[in-house]
Amino acid sequence: AERLAWDDNYLILEAEGCGHYIGCNLSITNFQGTWWGEGDDMIWVDGYKWPPDLHGTGSEDYLNQAWGMQPNAFPHNGSSIYEPDTNGYQTSYVFHLENPVRFEKEIRATIEHGHGNHLRNETSSVAYWYQLEPHKPFGVLPVQQRKPVLKDANGAWIIDETVRTPQTEPVLNDEMKQLKAQWAEKQETEA
Repeated sequence: AERLAWDDNYLILEAEGCGHYIGCNLSITNFQGTWWGEGDDMIWVDGYKWPPDLHGTGSEDYLNQAWGMQPNAFPHNGSSIYEPDTNGYQTSYVFHLENPVRFEKEIRATIEHGHGNHLRNETSSVAYWYQLEPHKPFGVLPVQQRKPVLKDANGAWIIDETVRTPQTEPVLNDEMKQLKAQWAEKQETEA
């Protein structure tokens, strides 16, 4: 089951060669309108093993926030786009310059999309790292995968399922199904 994290987490950086990873910008387009975080950051250095070399406790913790995201900007972390102000868009950044993640052969920096990969929001990122030559070349994402997700005139998300991240519908366990049903019931009573 642990191998699912390697395969299914959102991929921030995958590089082969020698270098060090120093942070990222992480952008979320939040389709559900609920808390999008709690996705653990997991970073593997120089190959797969379980547990990963670095295994965090949640998206907001990796981004040096707490109890959700905050509307702030500091030299090493912050939120340049704050979801409550933008009706569904969040961009945050973290730089761990004093604690770079060093790798000799390869690195795979990932984050779960929601707790246990249970959400299908749109995620994008920019990773920051230094790497020695030679290294494995990087490809360019297709244009369709680089376009922002917009809303129509009625405020509904315009979602292209062919480029959605993740590509597969998350598999929910019984506890997740129960929590999802409770949330839906709460939304109905508040409406």
